[in-house]
Amino acid sequence: MIKLKSLLTEGRERSHCWISPSGKVIPVKDTHDMTARKIFPNEADPMMLLWKKGYLRVTWMYDGSLIVNNEAIRLPNEKQISVLKDIAIEGEHSKVEFDNGKDRPKILWSEFDILQEDLLEVLAGITNYDDRIRAGKGLEANVLNNLRNMGYKIKDPTAQQDKFDKIDGWWVGKGGKEYPLQVKVRETGDDVLFELMSDLDRNKLGRDMVSSAILYVVKNRSGKTRMFRTDDLKQTAKKILNDILKDIQKEPNKTRWTGGGWEAKIQIDRADGRKKLLAYFNPLSFNPIAEWDFNY
Repeated sequence: MIKLKSLLTEGRERSHCWISPSGKVIPVKDTHDMTARKIFPNEADPMMLLWKKGYLRVTWMYDGSLIVNNEAIRLPNEKQISVLKDIAIEGEHSKVEFDNGKDRPKILWSEFDILQEDLLEVLAGITNYDDRIRAGKGLEANVLNNLRNMGYKIKDPTAQQDKFDKIDGWWVGKGGKEYPLQVKVRETGDDVLFELMSDLDRNKLGRDMVSSAILYVVKNRSGKTRMFRTDDLKQTAKKILNDILKDIQKEPNKTRWTGGGWEAKIQIDRADGRKKLLAYFNPLSFNPIAEWDFNY
């Protein structure tokens, strides 16, 4: 009978280890402390000695993340980061976080880095963008078709996915992994539009807030197109929305709010009179995964 531990750790045999400054992986088959005592059997505190020498303690959490520790605050060097990336890909970890026990954990690598490398690899093989980019009217379908014409693989969503998951397509990366995405087109601005509330009076969240999309693609009026992590936008949007809802309690007639790199305002839907709350982000406030120029 296969043991539960074997099932949980299958393919992640190197995900519990110590990594030396030279990039050598020392597997941990029991505990990190016991392995440290085997490396330095005559030391009273071998784990601290390993940290001081620049070793990294590596373990993985059941949420998929790979946790890297060094309480002597020795940051990973290039060799160690390269090894960590290999371990993360091999074990299908979602991200690698460095934690020194004091400061906020820092993300060293995430699955989005694979996506970004995938993007760059395809871009490197394109010799003439102008021949591949078609003129369009600025609709979402044109953006997706332009990306397809550039060599990227994008699947259309089903009617159910569009309606309930609020996604506009699936970005297919290396190995066939699919990332749900949304597309926004700004015909009159250069900002990133994000719907906070679709019906303010009924307290109904906007499409962008409830969407299952992982990727958020935005084309501005000049054709500059950027791909962002939806969660980056959502984190900012949630804070803004929380502050606005509190402010409305004090000033119910207020319709516009501004902050560092963003503006939000209430707009009336011409079709049915709903009060929508929309946010407009400065795209430079976020780190894009990729950028393109679609000169319509």
